[in-house]
Amino acid sequence: MQRIYTLHNATLLLMIGTVFSTTHADELYHKQTPVAVIAHRGASHFAPENTLAAFQHAIELKADWFELDCTLSKEGQVVVIHDQTVDRTTNGIGAVADMTLPELKRLDAGSWKDVEFADERIPVLEEALQLAKGKIGVYIEIKESDDDAALLRKILRTMRNEPIMTPAVAKEVLRMIEEKGSRHLPLARNVIASIRKTAMEKQVRIETFSIVAAAVLRIEAPDLQVVLNGTPCDDTPEEHLQRRLRWIFFLDLAGWQMSERGVNPALVSLMHQSGKTFGVWGVDTPKDIKRLAQLGVDALCTDRPDICLKVLQEMGAHQSKSIFSTP
Repeated sequence: MQRIYTLHNATLLLMIGTVFSTTHADELYHKQTPVAVIAHRGASHFAPENTLAAFQHAIELKADWFELDCTLSKEGQVVVIHDQTVDRTTNGIGAVADMTLPELKRLDAGSWKDVEFADERIPVLEEALQLAKGKIGVYIEIKESDDDAALLRKILRTMRNEPIMTPAVAKEVLRMIEEKGSRHLPLARNVIASIRKTAMEKQVRIETFSIVAAAVLRIEAPDLQVVLNGTPCDDTPEEHLQRRLRWIFFLDLAGWQMSERGVNPALVSLMHQSGKTFGVWGVDTPKDIKRLAQLGVDALCTDRPDICLKVLQEMGAHQSKSIFSTP
């Protein structure tokens, strides 16, 4: 496994101090970068979320990426759905983890939005990736599906004196994950398998709130880009930031994604100075789109990619090339 770089704890604490002591955006370094538009759960304002119809509409709107959510069916298939149950977005009732893929495929996943979508079904990840291939990038969100709090405390104790995740440390971390039997382990591995099978390595980014899923991805698929989700609102903000930043740098993740309410100008600066990206979700109004674009964020995840694209293009802030453009 390739060596994964992180910052020493003292340097990390200094960075966190900067985040809390810096209050004015004009005091910060900002990487001037075009902003990418991510269609949240597909073009979910126009079509039922996390369906092929929503993903196709995102392509037609010319979004740069669409985002999807995935978890495991009863037999371990990677299915595209946001909730842990099918109740809200299908005509069925029950936990996704208790249903087989054939059972899930029989459900109507579109009529709740509009009768015109009555034929929509819950996709598997490979179907979504095949639809996107060569047309649009895909943000794959691995949903949190297990309680790993005790496991993470154990890993943190083990790595407390480790400034970098060496191959030896990675081996021990993976051993602890396998020993615990976290549901995030097979989910992360099966997501990797779907990406490999569709040859979509260069067209996807994986995002997750799960540290365990992120660790498995970085250890077993270091070529894939992984970003951590999380908004600094749990416990005290400083404690949350310290934990999140520790993992981001220890695992050498590609960046951080958070909700609009948690954006701090110093965090944007910190990520950019560290060679990492900063994305924001839940951004649907022109006012917020303009504010965050001016702040220098790299990507906006929105239910209204049509509005987002229009505002960014008017600002001259939308990326001019897609990831599929020829040089």
